Amino acid sequence: MSAYLCTLDGLDKADPRVKNKIPDTDLNQAQTVLYRRLSANLYETKTPGEFYHIHGSLEASATLCMIGLPPFNPRLQDYRECIETIESAVRRFTVDELEEMNRKEAQAGVPVLTAEQFRATPQGQALAALPPFTIQPFESSTAPAPLGQQCPVTSPYLPDVPFFQVDVNTGKHTTSLHLHDPVQRLAFEALIASADVVLDGYRPGVLTRLGYGPDRLAKLAAARGKGYVYVAEDCFGGSDTPVADQAVWSDRPGWQQIADCVTGVAWEQGRFMGLNEPVVPPFPMSDYGTGALGCVAAMAGLYRRATEGAFFELRHHDSVDEVGKRALKSMRKVRPALFEDIMMHTAWSHGFNAEVRWPREALQVKGVDIGHVRATRPNGCDEASWKGWEEQPNMVADLRL
Repeated sequence: MSAYLCTLDGLDKADPRVKNKIPDTDLNQAQTVLYRRLSANLYETKTPGEFYHIHGSLEASATLCMIGLPPFNPRLQDYRECIETIESAVRRFTVDELEEMNRKEAQAGVPVLTAEQFRATPQGQALAALPPFTIQPFESSTAPAPLGQQCPVTSPYLPDVPFFQVDVNTGKHTTSLHLHDPVQRLAFEALIASADVVLDGYRPGVLTRLGYGPDRLAKLAAARGKGYVYVAEDCFGGSDTPVADQAVWSDRPGWQQIADCVTGVAWEQGRFMGLNEPVVPPFPMSDYGTGALGCVAAMAGLYRRATEGAFFELRHHDSVDEVGKRALKSMRKVRPALFEDIMMHTAWSHGFNAEVRWPREALQVKGVDIGHVRATRPNGCDEASWKGWEEQPNMVADLRL
């Protein structure tokens, strides 16, 4: 829920004024235009009681056109009217028809299944045979090495959700590189040359096609005498595992809401609320849970690299925004202590040129400093380098209180 608690100059994610303080990475207006934003939502289908979560991702046009709607509709500005318009279009189709259309257009939509239904699918059965994460050695000749800094690399030509820059870039440097540009590829390779962990958040195979998959990194690791921990995370899972042949959805695109809908979490959320229909959970637990589990997996890989050497690969009708906004309002009434200043950090972000407020860390460990030494910043704020990383003295002091 930290994305909902962060503020920039006192403005949170739901405040429309915050858009003027963040670099606009919504290149296709998939987030800022309400009608297009609601192309990512859960709707009832032609069959009563059956639901489908369409998802326009970061370019809503394909999904809207797929269900017979125009990619833009300036007349539609009201939230409920947008919902009714899109659901009326979705209700013209069955789940099977939407699945076929979704497949042809390579969109991220999924049927909304119960947990029992998901476990009965080939994908559910394949994942049931796997642990929460797997660690596979790719080569075993490289020596142990320590951990470095964190530098997210984004492309200036790919869209992103703007506000997430405020929440997830704390403590990091950020850089933008276009890997189809030969000069910028050299800068990326210079970063990789001294990296410890490579986190691949693209769909399976995308980074490999760009020339930076596990096999290439294994060769680089052997050449430099130090292994990588390559963490691959995606929506459906199962690729490059012993059950890859059975994990038939492993190459599908997806998002937090998609994972919640297809695995039965949305149905459980609806039942928890006393409804006989699915509801997208209000907070992105799948997103942040994946991040937390990915950190554990990376640390496990780093431990094994430090001790063994080697290179390891780890493998309702309201929108999520509306449900989250309502849940947050209720939480402020029921648990106001969660929102007090003592629960939050505050620091000046030179990248945003604004004051940032974000949640404190969820745990303390005696003798260990847990936190960050630099405030968040926009994507692409820094040079592609591991050198010259600054520390903000007030944040270091706060960390050691």
